[in-house]
Amino acid sequence: NSNFLTKNNTGCSNLVLAYANNCTIENNTITGIGKVGNLLYTTTYNTAGVNDMDTSINQYNYFHNNRIYAYNITGGVCIGVVVSGHNNTYEGNNVSSTSAFSGQWISPTATYEGNFSDAYEGNLYIGNEVYGSFTGTKNSTITGNIFHSSVSLPERCIFKNNNAENSTVTVTGPNCDLCNNSMNILKVNNNAVNTRVCWDNDILLINIIDPAGNVVMYVHPFSLNKLNKQNNKLTKTEGEP
Repeated sequence: NSNFLTKNNTGCSNLVLAYANNCTIENNTITGIGKVGNLLYTTTYNTAGVNDMDTSINQYNYFHNNRIYAYNITGGVCIGVVVSGHNNTYEGNNVSSTSAFSGQWISPTATYEGNFSDAYEGNLYIGNEVYGSFTGTKNSTITGNIFHSSVSLPERCIFKNNNAENSTVTVTGPNCDLCNNSMNILKVNNNAVNTRVCWDNDILLINIIDPAGNVVMYVHPFSLNKLNKQNNKLTKTEGEP
């Protein structure tokens, strides 16, 4: 029930949690204006005695019903919500920022390729409304959200019951499941092997770059009218008629 405001502070972040476990951040308004840094930020950086790649911190936190807004951003990096750690829940938040959700750069939840257990990567995103790009974290469940911009899914994500009818959803990693979503455009990249797309998705356009045939499309025969391309596997590349 608090207000957090940063304005033209040369690029520093607003609300930062470092080595934070079992915290609740609820019913707040978090705003950034002008040249500011990230708005809600769980991080492993600059924490005494903690390695940046530590997978045992920033866990079991609950972020609920927060309003996170970026206005007139100039220069620097401003992400609405930066995620690190695992078993965190983001529920019922309204996030408006050009980059709305992203994993911490170089961390097990984002781009780092390490030998970590699945349990140390996954988070839950449920019932959020997102105005800006959304990049999920690995091994996460993303359900019941409304997206108004691009969505990117890394490996081992469950993406279900989402409204992304104004969005392009891109699957960038393997072993994802997509079921019962509304999507404007679905793109499945070539390295997203073992991607499973259920028949009950409502998709305007599917673009699968899959010459090796690794994507599995579960298309129910009575739902083909939901797709403007009625092929179980598509190899159409962007720009083709």
